[in-house]
Amino acid sequence: MRRLVFDDGKSRKFWEGSTDGATFVVRFGKLGTSGQERRKDFASAAAAEKELAARAAEKLGDGYVEDGGAATAPASAPYPFLFYGHAPGDFAEGANAGHFWEIRFVRAGNDEELRAVATAWADALAGSPVATVDWHFAGPWALARCGEDAPSGDDHHRRFFAAVEKAMRAVHAVLPIAEVVFGNGRGAGVGPWDAWSHAEQAWPSPYPEFEDYTRFYGVDHPDYREAFGDASLGTGAKRPAFDEALHAAFARHARAEATAEAAKQKKRKGGLVFAPIDQSEVDRLAALDRDAMAPLNARLEALGASRARPRLLGPSGRVVVWIETGKLQQKLAYADPVDTALRTPELPVVTGWIEAKLSPDGARIAVIQTHNLVVTVSDTDGANELVAFRTAEKRSLKDAAWVSPMRLVVVAQGQLHIVDLSGGAPVVVSSTPAKSPARVYSCRAGTLLVVARYDERSDVWAVRGDELAKLGEAKGEISGAVEDAAAIYVSGAPWRRIDGLPPA
Repeated sequence: MRRLVFDDGKSRKFWEGSTDGATFVVRFGKLGTSGQERRKDFASAAAAEKELAARAAEKLGDGYVEDGGAATAPASAPYPFLFYGHAPGDFAEGANAGHFWEIRFVRAGNDEELRAVATAWADALAGSPVATVDWHFAGPWALARCGEDAPSGDDHHRRFFAAVEKAMRAVHAVLPIAEVVFGNGRGAGVGPWDAWSHAEQAWPSPYPEFEDYTRFYGVDHPDYREAFGDASLGTGAKRPAFDEALHAAFARHARAEATAEAAKQKKRKGGLVFAPIDQSEVDRLAALDRDAMAPLNARLEALGASRARPRLLGPSGRVVVWIETGKLQQKLAYADPVDTALRTPELPVVTGWIEAKLSPDGARIAVIQTHNLVVTVSDTDGANELVAFRTAEKRSLKDAAWVSPMRLVVVAQGQLHIVDLSGGAPVVVSSTPAKSPARVYSCRAGTLLVVARYDERSDVWAVRGDELAKLGEAKGEISGAVEDAAAIYVSGAPWRRIDGLPPA
């Protein structure tokens, strides 16, 4: 059992943690009382022990000490390194650029040490709401950029910052840390670790120059010291050894999670399974994209194309679609793997995020304009443009996919709308409610739809005439769907195969 106490002269409380087999047991309250008890079951005794260690580390970071230890006043708290913004009172979102942490190690790490740092970081964050974007290094400094997985619960931010602390402690055990700064903190942190850090060193140290980053920490604090990256201390850059180890560790965790989820799903009656596949199979699927692109790269390069993405569109094969947005015009180039001559119709200029998809027979182009809340369809030469779908509800139009040469499924207003164009004027023949739909991918010549959702799950729907029938759902975020003669696969981290589908 772990018993920790906190006593700063104003607040006197205790925290006790223990395990009972696969159950984590915690008791807490004011010193001198019996407190309250909470119990939480886990899959194994090892998982319960891991939870105990994590929660005890979190309490130690908040100023608790082992019962019988030293006083816990913030100025003398035994913290392993300086941490500015450990408990941010307020922070800026950074215009969706992510959350940034500056990390100053005691010394610069070599490749082997950075591999160990990457593995420790990834292992500590497994199952947490923290999503790592990238790391850059300059001498003993590093800049870690992270995002947030889909928020859930009122304590999301507490769990987010607790997970970061856990990861920093894990990294410190591999390569000692001298100082951490949460770059997005508007004011100085409000916790005892922050108070101790400022007492030890009044303000964070100067830091190297990192691209597109400026320290924001403490900007609303009366003692704020304006700070910008100092190129004389170095310029941030990625370290391949770190990135390779980080990606390998995340892939390992993703495979383990997918395998565990697949095992759970197999026990359910009906339903689908997103089954993990071998790396050799992932490489084969990635090669399909490369092979489809190969005959077209030179032509796309001649056009100055910066974005080219192969699409799987049923019997017409893969089609490369590219959009160029400029002040005066917008071009779309497309071709299939057999006929590699590029066609480049000019499209009306639109604003915001857009996507273009070619119909299965190659005769029409659908342009999804999420900003303007409209889906337009025209011939491949840009003629005969018509509005296939429009909505007035802000941020409600998400995506669309062809299911036949004259039919689209549009994702909008939390529904899947089948839009028929065969009569000239578009007609919505049916609208089916769907939970949290985001992106839609057409498979098996338009007879199946894979729908990515915002709640970390995905659905598969069958297209049956004028109606849609949900075949099942599976846990896991996806970023696309790819098929071959054998199966349908979903891309993501990791790639998976959809098992449990009806025969083609």
